[in-house]
Amino acid sequence: MPTISGVVRDATGAFAKRVIRAFSQSSGRLVAYAYSDASTGAYSMYVPTTEPHTVVAYDTEGVDVDPAREFVEFHLTMDGSNNGTSFVDTVRGQTLTVYGNAKTVTGVKQFGTASAYFDGSGDYLLLSNKGVGHFGYDDFTIELFLSPINGGHGSAWSRIAESINYPNAGGWQLVAQSSDNPCKLRFDVSTGSGILNNTVAIPNSTFTHVAVTRQKGVGRMFLGGIKTVEANIASQCFYANQLSIGGNIVNGESFYGHVDEFRITKGFARYAVDFTPPTQAFPLVGLSNTNFNAVVFDNVVPV
Repeated sequence: MPTISGVVRDATGAFAKRVIRAFSQSSGRLVAYAYSDASTGAYSMYVPTTEPHTVVAYDTEGVDVDPAREFVEFHLTMDGSNNGTSFVDTVRGQTLTVYGNAKTVTGVKQFGTASAYFDGSGDYLLLSNKGVGHFGYDDFTIELFLSPINGGHGSAWSRIAESINYPNAGGWQLVAQSSDNPCKLRFDVSTGSGILNNTVAIPNSTFTHVAVTRQKGVGRMFLGGIKTVEANIASQCFYANQLSIGGNIVNGESFYGHVDEFRITKGFARYAVDFTPPTQAFPLVGLSNTNFNAVVFDNVVPV
């Protein structure tokens, strides 16, 4: 893929860590971001086209800044008390309805104070008709940390997340395939057909970063930062908006295991090539600092 790279220095001339964002000059949209290295100032990022870009280096280290914060549509930290039942989206303050025995547990987590636990028997979280997961034909990123038990199967074809239940049209579904143990994930349209058919398993009782993206029509799945499948899914229009996490709300198909840090980014594909998974909780959008200076480089052509 085309690459934009460079070196960043601070006002004294020393190498510096900065948030770097690349914008398409034709559309004005954010297409990539990176962090420059604190010791060398170097950065490199892949972009989808060779057209000229505007590159902006922000005068902050960005410790609590999400470079794609304006595209974050939904974020559950899964933090809470042991056996807690409060799940609130940090972006819009929307409270999800809890079904079955879905709860937060403090003894198993990737970050923060807790993770969400689903016992594989009718547990799920539901956010109805709020527009979340309604991507249309646009780019997107769905990501989470997943720790399955028994391959994630309370039942066969368990749903980790979906935007509408099978067999309704217009939605997407992140599915634990068949009864495979260890778990193999698949990304489906809600009528039941796989469109990203991954064949790589993830381990039980260990958190793995899972990401599904679409960028300019190309869909990709990443497990632990490694791309495992890629396919053209440009023709898929996702217009359903009934988000559930942990199960299919009509047909059961319940997930068994833990979920931490669930985030949906609408209009931007965060990952296009292999990457290092996040090593801390996703930044809260409301805490992102926007009061800083920037250096702008215009007409940057990728190579």
